Amino acid sequence: PSTYRAGMPAEEALAAYAEELGFWAFSFYGSPNAITSKLRSGVPVVVMLQDWTNTDSRRMSLVVGYDDIARIFLCNDGAATPAIYTQEELVRKWLPVRFWMAVLCPPESARWQMSAQDFLSRGRFYEARAQLTEARRDFESALGLAPANDEIKRALAVVLQRSGEFAKAEAIFRDLYTRFPEDAR
Repeated sequence: PSTYRAGMPAEEALAAYAEELGFWAFSFYGSPNAITSKLRSGVPVVVMLQDWTNTDSRRMSLVVGYDDIARIFLCNDGAATPAIYTQEELVRKWLPVRFWMAVLCPPESARWQMSAQDFLSRGRFYEARAQLTEARRDFESALGLAPANDEIKRALAVVLQRSGEFAKAEAIFRDLYTRFPEDAR
């Protein structure tokens, strides 16, 4: 990809390339429930797996399916055939990398119960593409779920300012400055 630079960690390269292709990409430390909620909405996820202390075994795996009854995950580890992991096996291989996972999807494919962090992440995706109406909508949704989150307030203020709604942006910036005068942002 044109965004790849030598020395870039694989996780960053993955996200940069996905975004270059128009996919919303975000990573976080997840859980089996986080994986299944994405899968149930039709979005596969990428997890990083490792055989306990063997860092040479670290690999990305695309999780594409889950069987609720058998509690097994269907994954593509890059081998010729898919890998099947019980939930316990997946957790054991996922634990050494602190349950890192990534979601890469078209932004309109987010049909799971979105968290404030999900809305903030997707809003930033839209903002980077100058889709300010969509960014504002997501930041306002995030703020509705986490009204005390100053990072979301700051993101909303920036989008309001970029949209020409200076009075609304200024009110938020002034509130943030009053409470955090040492914060340069």
